[in-house]
Amino acid sequence: MNNPLVTLIIVNWNTWDLVKQCLESVRQDSIDCSLRTIVVDNGSTDGSAENIEKFFPDVELMRNAENLGFAKANNQALQMVSTPFVCLLNSDTIVPEGLFKGLVQFLQGNPEAVACAPALRLPSGKLQVGGAGFRLTLTTAFNHFFFLSRVSPRFKGMYIYQDYFVRLGVPVQVDWLVGACFLVRASAIDRVGPLTEDYHMYAEDVEWCQRLSTVGNLYYIPSYEVIHFVGASSALNKTPSVTWLDSTFSLFEKNNSNMKLKFFQLIFLAGFGTRLIIYAIASLFNKNYAKNAREMLAYSLYSAKNMIGF
Repeated sequence: MNNPLVTLIIVNWNTWDLVKQCLESVRQDSIDCSLRTIVVDNGSTDGSAENIEKFFPDVELMRNAENLGFAKANNQALQMVSTPFVCLLNSDTIVPEGLFKGLVQFLQGNPEAVACAPALRLPSGKLQVGGAGFRLTLTTAFNHFFFLSRVSPRFKGMYIYQDYFVRLGVPVQVDWLVGACFLVRASAIDRVGPLTEDYHMYAEDVEWCQRLSTVGNLYYIPSYEVIHFVGASSALNKTPSVTWLDSTFSLFEKNNSNMKLKFFQLIFLAGFGTRLIIYAIASLFNKNYAKNAREMLAYSLYSAKNMIGF
């Protein structure tokens, strides 16, 4: 391939069925945008690596003997980048035609921007909670958990309310973007460094964005949508995972006092507790909400334990 514009990095762990459809969608989209695709396989045991070599010979495959986590695997591939743009893409995504070309053109047309990302839509058709967001503070946590960010965009939440911005359809400057699909200038990475490896999963993209925001602006581009099968690898565990909570609390603690951390955790506890009550009542009429209630219970208990120091 002659002078590709984008190095696409995909980390895979035991998600062959999903990474297959992801790479098929990438292959279709690469017609309009020159891509170099690297897949880092984190010690999969489901035949992913062998199948990628067989069915996608144009993909550069890096094999790890074990699951090194999202950040470390991406950083391995980042060391090989020689293109002006880099895109981190989850293996559990499907990209629409024209995505990479559109995101590249946005960065090319906005020199102050260092990164951008599309809207994330679940297979159910709903927009994902946490497609992007604003800086983690007591205020943004409160605005999210008590639904103020849904009432008006004036109330910035730690997660943006994607429904509003997708309807609006125009780019919006944010403080962080989700690593599920994330285009960034290679020159910005040279200045701020790679992803932190302090977390096995989650929060590393938020922390990276904190550093990237010191050299330029980050934008959420709702005119493009990526299908995201959230937590495909994590879904191998049947019980609700609190790893993302642990990472979020750890990241907040790095930048704030212990007292603020306790208030931050209290907001989470109150927010999850409110949702637990709502889902528990809803599950009396629709059993599908029982799973949501169990998740909120797990998150509430974990937040409480952290807040009181257990």
